[in-house]
Amino acid sequence: MDISKICFNCMKGEVDEVGVCGYCGKQFSDIKLSENYLPVGSFLRDKYLMGKVLGEGGFGITYIGYDINLDAQVAIKEFFPRNHASRARGAETQVIPNEGDAETFFNKQRDRFLDEAKRLAKFRNTPAIVSVLDFFKDNGTAYLVMNYLEGDTLRKLLDYSGGRITVEETLKIIEPIMLALKEIHDSGFIHRDISPDNIMIANANNRVYLIDFGTARANSGDEDTIYIKI
Repeated sequence: MDISKICFNCMKGEVDEVGVCGYCGKQFSDIKLSENYLPVGSFLRDKYLMGKVLGEGGFGITYIGYDINLDAQVAIKEFFPRNHASRARGAETQVIPNEGDAETFFNKQRDRFLDEAKRLAKFRNTPAIVSVLDFFKDNGTAYLVMNYLEGDTLRKLLDYSGGRITVEETLKIIEPIMLALKEIHDSGFIHRDISPDNIMIANANNRVYLIDFGTARANSGDEDTIYIKI
């Protein structure tokens, strides 16, 4: 792909002479921009081209990206606790923790973010779990790179079908999730947020995936620990 023409909305098509993507039909003006976000078109580690924001929460921002080495879309989560840090002025990619207790919190939770990413990476070959491709520190913060999935959540599927699906459809969705959870639990890891919002059916292969390990933790019994959303 000619990355000079890549669409930052989908990271799969190229834009034409008027800036419209031949794959998704969108253009640059459709992208929401913010001073809190990494600049669209910037690079991480000279290999990940950053596109639009897919979602954001109190502890992080998720972008669509493009791996120029693999020639593939990826999803990239950036550790960005917005109440404890900000994007440095004049250095649009750098994340700076606030002073005092906020800096201590930031550093501790950034390390925890990377620790949890390392645990998740062990399940890269587990069916029904989105593969972790990479994780690293950069720009003063931390990043998690995963396979990008196009599809609908079980919640949306239920909305489309009036809140009901057949027993056969339910079993096709639940069985691979249960097998994945068994492997996760056997390793001492707990997801803690199984819901229709966190189960996705991919468009490409109709496979089911468990997503959003935001409340996941090692089964240590430490209920007082803050676990960040990754």
